[in-house]
Amino acid sequence: MFKGKKRSIVRFCIFNFVFYSVIVLLLFLVLNSLVIQKLNRTFPSINNILEYRAELENDDFSSIPKNEYENCGFLVFDIEGNLLFTTDEDLSESVTGDDIWLINSYDSGTHYQVSQVELNDGSMGYFVTLNFRDKSDGTEELLGFSLLDGNYNIIYGDLFENSEKLTYKEFEFINGNYNEKKEVVKYDYYNSQSDYRTLVFVSNLFTEQAYGEAVSQANLIWIAAFPVLGICIAIQVFLFRRDIKRSIMPIEKAITAYGEQKDPDLNLEDIPSEFKNTASKFLEMHKNLEQEKEEKEEAYGEIRRLMTDISHDIKTPITVIQGYAQAFLNGKIPDEEREKYAEMIYRKSNDAVKLMESLFEYIRMEHPQYSVSLSDVDICEYTREYLAERYEEILNKEFELEPDIPEEKIVCRIDELLFARVYDNLVNNILRYNPPGTCIYFSVKNSENKVLIEVGDNGKGIPENLRDKIFRPYVTENSARTGGGGTGLGLSIAKKITELHGGNITLQEKPPKGIKTLFTIELNQKEKG
Repeated sequence: MFKGKKRSIVRFCIFNFVFYSVIVLLLFLVLNSLVIQKLNRTFPSINNILEYRAELENDDFSSIPKNEYENCGFLVFDIEGNLLFTTDEDLSESVTGDDIWLINSYDSGTHYQVSQVELNDGSMGYFVTLNFRDKSDGTEELLGFSLLDGNYNIIYGDLFENSEKLTYKEFEFINGNYNEKKEVVKYDYYNSQSDYRTLVFVSNLFTEQAYGEAVSQANLIWIAAFPVLGICIAIQVFLFRRDIKRSIMPIEKAITAYGEQKDPDLNLEDIPSEFKNTASKFLEMHKNLEQEKEEKEEAYGEIRRLMTDISHDIKTPITVIQGYAQAFLNGKIPDEEREKYAEMIYRKSNDAVKLMESLFEYIRMEHPQYSVSLSDVDICEYTREYLAERYEEILNKEFELEPDIPEEKIVCRIDELLFARVYDNLVNNILRYNPPGTCIYFSVKNSENKVLIEVGDNGKGIPENLRDKIFRPYVTENSARTGGGGTGLGLSIAKKITELHGGNITLQEKPPKGIKTLFTIELNQKEKG
């Protein structure tokens, strides 16, 4: 098929795709239409009848299809409650003009609500209210109420003043039910002659069991179509298998040779034009194999370095804990030193826990399925609230705070809990590695569709040999890493969090005069309007 220059695998695929897609689409549309009709006929609503509004307004009720829906029907009454039309004589015997006022309206804001309550004597009764819902603002107004006992006797209330007891049928009507399997609703309107009419519609009650039965019956239609669909799929699979396999056979042979660590003998002239780019990329991949192996080896080296650092940092506090614990067991600690030793064990164990928590969080963020919960946040107000929470801590450690946050509203999409870790890690580093009296700078700037958050200090600064790799894991000013109280993962986690927010964090090479260290966080600003 692909030997001739005018024949193309793309044309073949397009033709088959379009042809079989049209067949499947037509089959789906026909079956879906049948299923929808089946369900609509089983569970119609009064809207189905209101589609014949012209016939209703002309009192031409007999023109409305009455056998279109299963086990449903409707009646029409005039303003005096006289029956004008019914689709079923049994309905006219069950629903009369005297019952209309008990039936809930379809589009009116007036409706009954029934709640089961416990009466003073411990028996169960019913509390019935007549409510009016204002469609404009959704508010409800109580128009009246009555309290009924379990036998529907009216204990008190103003809804049924002319009755001492409701019948079972009347009670079902105010609940919206015609019987156990049907529901009832009414619609009031005026005909073309301005005569008042009331349409009462009785339909199947929508229950989980009834719907399940209807769906099961409707699914039989889909089951009947499986053979036709299977034939279409079988033909399509056969043609594609035969012709596509012929076209990609040279590539398949080349891949097999590659898997056997042989030189793939692939002539691009034997490949259909649509696959030449793929074949060329495959050959390029093969040529770059050695380079990829080197990159993998470098990556493995980075992992080994990370594991070595992890082992060192975990081993240090554990060794201290082990030594102090052994001293306790051997009874070599004077009584006056026991509290000091216990405090040291606690502090070192706490350091190990913090290290593991930071490491776990860093690894978790590296997972491709890790996601953030974003919401629209005013970053200026968010930053002010954060600084307010930490202000007392900063002052207690004899540090100063110099914020520069505009009063305008700048909206970004951030994970509020997660993004606070970025601020925490930056501020904690300033407090940990700088002497008292250091000033912490915080600023938020609006830059077109970006927002720039700057966090810095005028403390000791970061050594030049660490600036280029400051965001790498286990890089800290202290050569022993965790010996200074840090885990070496704080800035790595901060960078990962900003990247998860679609932003970035950088260390400025030349901060403004008076500032030794300045980090810049760049986030996308949500467009206004």
